Amino acid sequence: MGGGPLATSLAAACGALPIFPLPRVVLLPGSHLPLHVFETRYRALVRFCVAEGLPMGVATLRGANSPEIYPEIGLGTLVQVQTLPDGRSNIVLRYAGRARYVADRQTDEPFRVVDAAFLPEPDDVPDADLVARIRVLLGQLAGYAGSDPEASRILGLDPVEMVDLVARKVVEDPDERRAFLGARSFTVRAESVLRHLAGYLGRVSPQVDE
Repeated sequence: MGGGPLATSLAAACGALPIFPLPRVVLLPGSHLPLHVFETRYRALVRFCVAEGLPMGVATLRGANSPEIYPEIGLGTLVQVQTLPDGRSNIVLRYAGRARYVADRQTDEPFRVVDAAFLPEPDDVPDADLVARIRVLLGQLAGYAGSDPEASRILGLDPVEMVDLVARKVVEDPDERRAFLGARSFTVRAESVLRHLAGYLGRVSPQVDE
């Protein structure tokens, strides 16, 4: 989970992390985030991250008209950059890790740079019973006609990958997605997925007339 050369480089980058603050957007583990970049400051942000080989922090704005951000930050690496003739670009960020906002840094760059604390991924051992309960619900979901066709495939994934993937599908509220990202343990993440999966299953399962 956490650790290794990538974690070391991400931790170093967090000391002066360029960020892309967005309303209601949370970069979750395992996800890819496509973005259309048109503002001048964010064009500069993309150029900077490409030139320096740095990750970009995806931070969630506290309000559409407020510059304040929530503490949970997803770290994304640029895996695709399509520069358009007029200077705009289409990019794709791939989740690489997470951090917690500490403070803004004063720089000469037009985009925001923050001091952040790198957070390694949870490394607790997945609870077998909890994982089994998630698999049972996924199995039920796979059995319903017209339900998510990926449910059967997800059943075969390892617990961490399975929980992360299901979270991206069923945890929709931005506040709860931030809680998932910032969770200190895998157990907390799995409990969140179990709760949301049960709610999702209740909405899509066939209703029996009494």
